[in-house]
Amino acid sequence: YFDLGDLVEGDHANIYPSLWSEVNYDYLRAVSREFYMSLAITLTHSLTASVNHFFLGSVNNKAEIQKQLLAETRAITEDTILKSLDIPVEYLLHNANKTRIEYEDAGDALKTINVLANSLRRSVPSQDFLNSDGTITTPTSNPASSVDDISV
Repeated sequence: YFDLGDLVEGDHANIYPSLWSEVNYDYLRAVSREFYMSLAITLTHSLTASVNHFFLGSVNNKAEIQKQLLAETRAITEDTILKSLDIPVEYLLHNANKTRIEYEDAGDALKTINVLANSLRRSVPSQDFLNSDGTITTPTSNPASSVDDISV
């Protein structure tokens, strides 16, 4: 009679099957996942090497392919890209110029409004005014000009 426990412990021992509730399924899943991943990675590397050898086997140097790809990529112009994307460049440029002109006109109008508001503040000091930053300014009377402050 041969017992596997004799190899481990060196003494006569009986190995009994464990109860199903004593089995650590999380540990078994982790070990099997690790084994599966190592096997999948090994097979992926092997497949990649085989595919590279099949497709690049006639080419002696990978650098030659990279140089050719870089040369073709550098040969692509902006016009080629825009034609392939079918973007209406002229329309976009026209709208950009139109928007820039409208923006400049609005800036000029804002400057004119600020000049007019400042001149209005100077001419009518008894009213509240809206500042360019959105705050309301209430002009105060000059304390030296009030009747109570005049000394004789």
